[in-house]
Amino acid sequence: MEEFLEKGRLNPKLYPTKKGFLKHFAAWLIEEDLPFTTGESYGIQRLFKYLDVTFQLPSDTTVRNALAKIYIELHGEVVRELSVSSMHN
Repeated sequence: MEEFLEKGRLNPKLYPTKKGFLKHFAAWLIEEDLPFTTGESYGIQRLFKYLDVTFQLPSDTTVRNALAKIYIELHGEVVRELSVSSMHN
């Protein structure tokens, strides 16, 4: 997961996107072992409102779908790396 997030730090964007926000939010939940419903809690909603964050906090279903996309992306990278590695052996 750390390598996945590092790519974003190495290639920063000038403007945050909803997709990027969702990826980072979902990664944060996994890293901190938080429930998928964290975005639905009153406390974080209050914090985001105070900070005037324009992105809508994700529901548990949205987080699950984002994690599925991250998994597919990372799985694809592993398969590509293994196929390149096996071609050199």
